[in-house]
Formats: sequence, structure tokens, C-alpha cells
Amino acid sequence: EQGRMDEVMALLTDRAGARPASGAAAAALAFAMVESGCRHEAAVLLFRAECGGFGDIADDVEWPLAVAMWSEVAAQTGDVDCASTLHDILGSMDGLGMGSGGVSCGPASRLLAILEQGLGGPEDADRHFAEAIEFSRRLESPVWTARCQLDWAEAWTARGEALWAGQLIDEADAVMGSLVLPTLRQQSADLRHRPGR
Repeated sequence: EQGRMDEVMALLTDRAGARPASGAAAAALAFAMVESGCRHEAAVLLFRAECGGFGDIADDVEWPLAVAMWSEVAAQTGDVDCASTLHDILGSMDGLGMGSGGVSCGPASRLLAILEQGLGGPEDADRHFAEAIEFSRRLESPVWTARCQLDWAEAWTARGEALWAGQLIDEADAVMGSLVLPTLRQQSADLRHRPGR
């Protein structure tokens, strides 16, 4: 939402030049890349991590952050093998919030939902999206509530269900209210103007 992905990528790339990025740093770099439209580069990093079975993710405070970011990358690049592996890893976190320190990656149920959508499990994805929205509402987080609603609207749009998608987009816009959230507002606008809607 801050529009600083290029800055983050430059910082992580400089650090990776000194030593190979691993664990949460590699996941953060891949996430920044995929969010900035560098899908191929992000997919390469994802493939490297998956080759090691995601074994370089340290079992420490950064574990939730790394797993969450790798899950985002797998979903956005459409890597079914990685999505399946990460879905298995993430399953034990269902019902919890993901993040580390001051960084929130939202509900694990949202991450499971976006992975399930790519794995061809729409019923499981719908259940997890609904749980993610409820989780975010209980946290009283308009940002995560709107993001979960818009991601679910993306899923409905991909399935050709414009009516359900439209309702979720309207709800997300209402939740965002006057908050300055340019990325989410752009996602909402893009969904509203997508062909077939």
C-alpha cells in the first residue's frame, strides 16, 4: 500500500549480492518481485526454494512471514506444485493470523484460499475465504477484510460469477470507506471493469 516495492527489491537485492538470499529474505524478495510484475524472476526464486523443500525457512519468528510470502508468490505465479507443498505446510496454521513483528500477512485461511483456488478446489477456497473475512472482521481490520473480499471477488470473477463478485466488491468498497488504500482501490476498480462483468 505504500508503493515502495522497488525500494524493497533494491534493498533485498543489494543484501542478496553479499550472500545468497534465503528463508524470509528470499521470500520477501520474491514477493516484492511478483507484486511489481516481475513474475518470471519471482517464479525462479520460488522454484529454487521448492527444490529444497522450503527447508531454508528457519523455525523461528520469521517462519510465518516466509511461508505467507511464498504462498502469495505460488498463487500469483500459478505454480501448482509449489502451491500444493505450501498448502500442506500452511495447513497447521489454519485459523491463525500470519506475520512477524510489525508485519501482518493476514489470516492463514486467506492464504489457504488463494492456494486452493489455484489447485482447483473452489469449495475449499470459498470456505476459507469466508473464514478469512470473518477473522478479519473480528480483528476489526478494514484492510484485511477488504483484501479478503476482493481476493474472493477475483475467484468468483475467474469462475464467471459476476453477481457474487460484484457484491463482494461493493462490500469491500464500503469497508474501505475513506481510507487511503491505493492498491486495494485499484484492485477493486480493475475487477469492476474486467471484461465479462
